[in-house]
Amino acid sequence: MRSDAPDRPLPELIWQQSLPQIGAYWVHEYRSGTPLPTELWPVNLTLNDQTFLLSVKDQGQRVQFLSLQENAPDAGHISQPKNHQAWWFLQDIVPAPAPRNDSQSEPDQPLCLLADGLHLATALHICEQLKAHCALTVIAHSDQGFPFPVKPARFLLPGFPPEAMGAATLLEDWGIPNRLCARQGQPGCFEGDLSTLKAHWTPPEHWRLFDVTRFFA
Repeated sequence: MRSDAPDRPLPELIWQQSLPQIGAYWVHEYRSGTPLPTELWPVNLTLNDQTFLLSVKDQGQRVQFLSLQENAPDAGHISQPKNHQAWWFLQDIVPAPAPRNDSQSEPDQPLCLLADGLHLATALHICEQLKAHCALTVIAHSDQGFPFPVKPARFLLPGFPPEAMGAATLLEDWGIPNRLCARQGQPGCFEGDLSTLKAHWTPPEHWRLFDVTRFFA
């Protein structure tokens, strides 16, 4: 369930640079007119249907978006969408744990993020912010390629189809196991989308699955 966050505008975003990535992807970087802590930026922030929030850096002063557009959208002042999806925040995904004694401590439930297409940006943003706080896994699908080289995975993923050993190096550098899916037969990827994958892979029962596309429904 999403937070009952106040209806307030986000800071003005001022374009700084656009960086080409692999394939048709771009990273557009903006400077925030007013620094805003990372946890107050909505994880489902978009500038349009092809430009999704990727990263918030430097205490909220630098904001990056992953896009399929070469030209950076004019961000300006962003206000909460009306009659559409609500804002979602990091605390809606992994609430802050209640204080407890060491004797009561239990490991957090592993969280597996499912991402389709440009929603990969959302999964990457969530992972960057939560990687130090919980056990994460990412399964991503794209039929437009990925904005990074597909490299052999270093981490095992229980029960995952063995022919699909491609992974995102950035996530692995963060200690996050991940696998990639593509319907066009991209080497190293599971051949099919996330729905097809369900017939070939069952995640461990104790994992919590979270499809980030729900933020945009």
